[in-house]
Parts: sequence; C-alpha cells; structure tokens
Amino acid sequence: MTENSILFPFVLFDWGDTVMYDDDPASTIPMVEWRTIRAVEGIADVLTDLHSSGRSIILATSASISDEGQIRGALARAELDSYFSHIYCFKNTHLPKGEEFYRHILADLGVPASDVVMVGDFFEKEVQIPNSVGIF
Repeated sequence: MTENSILFPFVLFDWGDTVMYDDDPASTIPMVEWRTIRAVEGIADVLTDLHSSGRSIILATSASISDEGQIRGALARAELDSYFSHIYCFKNTHLPKGEEFYRHILADLGVPASDVVMVGDFFEKEVQIPNSVGIF
C-alpha cells in the first residue's frame, strides 16, 4: 500500500434499510412506484464523504422486484443515484446474494476482494458471506 492509496477504494452498499428504507417488504411493485420513499437518515452525508474521498460506491442488493433502471429511479427520487457507479441486483446478475453474487461483482469490477468493503444491515448476507470471499 502506498502513502496515497485509499483503504477500501470500493464500497458496496445494501439497498433496503441501508440506503433507503424498505417500508413495505411484502410489496410486489418496484420501490420507484411507491407513493412515498425514504432515504436512511444520514446516508447522503456518508455517500458524499465517501465519494469525495475518491472511492467507488456500488449498490449490491438482493432486491428481486426492481431491475437496475427501477432501482436508479428510486435512488433518483431520493437524490442519491449519482453516487452509485454500479448497481448489482438479482435481475441483472441472476444470482441470489451469496458467495457467487459477490464473486460476480469482484470479477465484473476486476478488483481484488481486499479492496472492497460491504455495508449492510443483514449479518449473514452482508457480513458473513462477503467475508467468506475476502470482502471486509
């Protein structure tokens, strides 16, 4: 690591209840079409700080109802879409959030797991499984 390098230059974020509240987990319509959407308090500040530090911010979600465009649409309604360089979801990976999902992201980005940190609210899917493939 050089003096100017960034620790964890790639930050993966879960979507539901990490970036935006999933107020209706039983809903069968994409979040972009919900009457009301809510960003998690303070997330805009976190994303602004990470973005200004030069990190790449990526959404890694197990959401299966929304496709990438619909996810971007929901993020845009919360004025958060511009922070995310990539969005990985079931509809564009065809993978549930497991080891293969995270390996797919690493391969697609062309980065080693040691450069990536995952932020989420579900211990198994966003801590244990990413850790098993080398993501912090």
